[in-house]
Amino acid sequence: MEQNTISQINNIAMVLKQAEKEGWPYPVQFEALRNAGVTSYEVSPSTYDKTFYGPFGVWHINCNEDNLPLTTVTKKFNEELFMKALLQRRFKETTYIVFLQNIALAGIARYHVDMNKRTVTYFDTDDNAAYVQDIPQAPSHP
Repeated sequence: MEQNTISQINNIAMVLKQAEKEGWPYPVQFEALRNAGVTSYEVSPSTYDKTFYGPFGVWHINCNEDNLPLTTVTKKFNEELFMKALLQRRFKETTYIVFLQNIALAGIARYHVDMNKRTVTYFDTDDNAAYVQDIPQAPSHP
């Protein structure tokens, strides 16, 4: 692996760690990831896996540090449960891991974050786009 690639991946890892430690709002984390070279990433709510894409190539991590049981994705998308999970996370009423479990139970099999379009697209088990969320501009961050 090239030194530049390792450096970019280390920068992404530092952004993720700092965002979690300091409780950054998602738009701030989004901008920091984009500035670190991420062009898109995918998340699997049932396995807690994240895959990042950018000029560094592909970087795959698992967010389940506590070895929680995997969540089975419900076959039918439930918009009401999904919106409840999304709002609970937005207002920091749940942890990120609980958010992933809740959207899996609402029928979300994966989500894709597109840094250029500034969108998060949530996909059901048939790989249909169930919901598209626009990412607002980040407030100024120290």
